[in-house]
Order: sequence, then structure tokens, then C-alpha cells
Amino acid sequence: MDDAAREALALGERQVEFLERWARAGEAERLRDFALGLLDRSRTDDRVALVWHVARLLALTPGLDFALALRDLARELDPRELAGRASAGQPLEVCAELVASAEPADDRFVACLVQELVLRHGSLEREPFASSWRGLASRGHELAWLPLRLSRVEAAPELPSFSPHGEVRARLGPLDEGAGPDAGPAVGRIGAEATTPADAERILAAVAGWKAEARVFGLTGGAEQPLAVALGEAGLECLPSGLLGRRRAPSRGRQIRAADAWAAVFDLASGGGAYDDGEGGAYGRLHAWRSLGALAGATPDAPFDEVVDTVERASWYRFESDAGWFWNELYDLGLGAVSPDGRRLAVLAATDTD
Repeated sequence: MDDAAREALALGERQVEFLERWARAGEAERLRDFALGLLDRSRTDDRVALVWHVARLLALTPGLDFALALRDLARELDPRELAGRASAGQPLEVCAELVASAEPADDRFVACLVQELVLRHGSLEREPFASSWRGLASRGHELAWLPLRLSRVEAAPELPSFSPHGEVRARLGPLDEGAGPDAGPAVGRIGAEATTPADAERILAAVAGWKAEARVFGLTGGAEQPLAVALGEAGLECLPSGLLGRRRAPSRGRQIRAADAWAAVFDLASGGGAYDDGEGGAYGRLHAWRSLGALAGATPDAPFDEVVDTVERASWYRFESDAGWFWNELYDLGLGAVSPDGRRLAVLAATDTD
């Protein structure tokens, strides 16, 4: 650590001002070396916070030198947040050079960066991104299941805007109070519960660690009923008990498109809730598709396009309850999906609010 870096470390409250002066002066390598020097010492909370501020400065200051310095630093940090910021702060041609010159040690950062860029640009099915993605797939990276283009269902994802000091993200929030009595599509009667541990794990992929309920039921043929009524008869923990302990139908609900279901699940997976910051765009996209595919009835090993097709052909219903399980805040979601053949109902209910 050089004398200037030692001076920055001793500045106390003026540290951030000093580091931002370096960024304005184009001193990317000095910022990187300063951060790596801090990581080599004791990782106290204040020093880790300073390292992350340096990383954000590198991500959001356009230029190849800054991007390369960020990639080096990302080997020592969780790359999800850094990739999201770099995708917003660096020109696409800089990101292309970053990807083209990467080594296998950079796989975690590069995989996240490429998917964040897909979310922002819609398609990256060209070089050097295509070759990099094939390499990640050959090395078994889990994000390589995702393609280098957005599907019709993902047409306009909500993404955050960034500054060195924070981010601004639009959140979807609860249903309108007037969403009221939309009964949803007609479905068969609730049959036997068919939830398996594997089903539950896949359904909950987007909200891991939250208070959540994942259930799967068979639907019988013959007499039909509104989906809202079927949900009330399913014995869901997230819905209130009525007379004689019977569960009641949701307080509010409406039938939604597959794109609306994806947006709601992606919002929670990528942006997090009251007690976590989410997975970022890349893993948020992956986990949203895992949850939606499981809800719609896609097989666990289905390729991406097959999952999209199943999700598009399923029937989707978003619901809420005033019972107390939900708080009807930003971080609540009730989602029901009827499989394309009409023989299966799956439910995801999640809340991250006390």
C-alpha cells in the first residue's frame, strides 16, 4: 500500500471523498490495489464497507481500466452486485473486452455480468459472448442453463439504477385494494395433495429463506369451480380459517399473464425483501425460472425453451389475504398456477415481512 493509500485509510470520514477523487483522476489500478490491500488485512466491518465502495466506483466509472480492475477485485468478493452495477455503468464494448479476456478464475463474475447484460440489452447472441457462454456451459456453470436472449415472457424486466452510494429500484408491491373478487379460471375440484420435497424446493427457489408455503395438488375432472374457491378448499396455511376451521378463499385476486407472474417472482428473487438484498439480476433470473417452471409443471431437467412454453400455456392467478399470514406489503406474494393440461394446481405463498 503506497503513501497515498495509507493517507486515505487514515482520513476517517473523508475516506470516501479521497477515493472518489482517485476515480475522477482515472486511477483505477490504485483503487484496486487499495481495496486488495484492505482485504489482506483484518476484515473489519468498516474496512469491508470501504472495499465495497471502491468496487462500486470501479463498476460505475466507464472505461476498460476500471472494468479490468473491478474484475480482479470480483475474485475476492461476491460478484452478483458488482456484475449488476458493471452492466449498468460500463459500455457494452468494454464489457465485451472484459468477457473476451477473462480466465476461468473469473467465471462467477463473467457469468453474472453476461446475464445482467442480457437483462439490459435483450440479446447477446454474438461474439465474444457466445463463445464465453459455451465455455461456461462446458465447465458446468449453473447460469449457463439460461440463454443469451430474453424470452417473450421476460420482455421488459424492471432493473435498478445505480450510484456509488446506492441504488433505486421500482418494486411491484401488493395488488390494488380494488382487485377484489376476480374468481380466476374454472378448474376441477381439489384432489389429493402431491407435494414432494423436490417440488417444494424448486417452487421456493426464488424466495429461499423466506416464510413461505409451496404446495401441489391434483385436480379432478368433472364439476368445475373458480380457482379462488379451489384455493380456499386446498387447506393452505396462508389463507384464514373460517367456521369449523375451514379455510376461506383469498381476500383479493386476479388472473394474470405468464409475463406478470414472471415479473412478480423475478422482483422478489432479484431485489430481495425486508431482510435480504436478493440475488441480483443474473441469479434472480435463474431462480425465477426455476420457481415458475416448478409451479407450471415443467420437468426438472427441461431445457429453457421447454420451460418457457409450459409457463406460457399454464393459467396464473395472483392472490392476497387479510388474514395476517400476509401483510400485503412489498414483500408478499401469493401465486397459483394450473398446469396446461388442467390436472395440477401448484401454489407459492411467500412473505418476508414481520
